Amino acid sequence: MSTGKRFLRWGCLIAAALIYIAIGAIPFVNSVNGGTGATGIFKILSIGEMIVLGIMLAILIAVVVLGLKKRAKVSSMAREYESEIKRITWFSWKDTKKSSVVVLIALVVCAAVISLLDLGLARGLLAFMGLF
Repeated sequence: MSTGKRFLRWGCLIAAALIYIAIGAIPFVNSVNGGTGATGIFKILSIGEMIVLGIMLAILIAVVVLGLKKRAKVSSMAREYESEIKRITWFSWKDTKKSSVVVLIALVVCAAVISLLDLGLARGLLAFMGLF
């Protein structure tokens, strides 16, 4: 795979990650901002959403510019990453299914134990408060 294609693939991955982070941050910024909306063309977007999207755009531009300036370093890092990925020993599908079943069983057991503890402590607290 050529360096240009690798750079494009990494750029798309970074852009997707930034968009995901920005969209996840919109409700937080809106709650801090009070959810007030903007006027004019951006009536659909609130001020908080515009701030988050502006920050995301600035970060994306900075990543692209730095990636273009340091192309050799980025491509060598991508090659190192790719060689490390090729060295990973993956579990077989059979082992993966067994491990998944063990994790699901442990999850159900832990959920049951926590639910029983919560129920017992809640009833105990209510009984204790009933004494007074």
